[in-house]
Amino acid sequence: MEKNQKKAMPKSIIIASEREAIGNRLRSELRRAQDAYTILRTGKDPNADYVVSKNFKGLEELGEIPFPDKVTESWLDAVIERKREAINASDILTAMEKKSRIGHIGTTEKKARPIVQTVEKFIKTIPAALYRYDDNVKNFYIGGLEKYINELATREVPEEAADHWQLIQEARAAIDRLRGFEKEHLRIKNPLEVILRSSVETIAEQWATDSNRRLIEYEDNPRLYEIRTSTYL
Repeated sequence: MEKNQKKAMPKSIIIASEREAIGNRLRSELRRAQDAYTILRTGKDPNADYVVSKNFKGLEELGEIPFPDKVTESWLDAVIERKREAINASDILTAMEKKSRIGHIGTTEKKARPIVQTVEKFIKTIPAALYRYDDNVKNFYIGGLEKYINELATREVPEEAADHWQLIQEARAAIDRLRGFEKEHLRIKNPLEVILRSSVETIAEQWATDSNRRLIEYEDNPRLYEIRTSTYL
């Protein structure tokens, strides 16, 4: 306890419960965004079977997928618009074929948009300096993730906390002096709540009648003394 009392009050502190919650949320959102990019790039869900992956058929019509930080709704809109313009400008396709292909492009857009939104939204929430791309796995990640989580879970400590801590230290020192006095004079070690309710008359009577003397048997038997004082400061 003495070593702890000498520690200075920090200017900021990482809140453990918030760190865990933020870490769990951030890792979950990161995985979701990474999976979304994989789906967009390959047309396959890395966490699902073939049947589910078939639902993403048609995404290949978007062409070459840019790096994750360039995957935005604006990019998707531009790709879809170019596709529609090319279909409408075709001299080979019939009106019926144009209508069919434009409808197909619309279906592809509906599949792609929520996927693109997932990637774009997540990347916008992280500092640009932490964005990293791994060419080996063809996906992105957060550089210094643990440090970033710590920063998000860090809170400033008000100046009043130092004053409060100083008062606690003084209270502990007073308690130590009290317990030392009681031990020296073989007095009963009462709980602090009992002591704080005591009056000057109570203390005077206890000393006058010697009713607050500690039984020697507790001193001679460490186990009995431990039981007697286990819930006391």
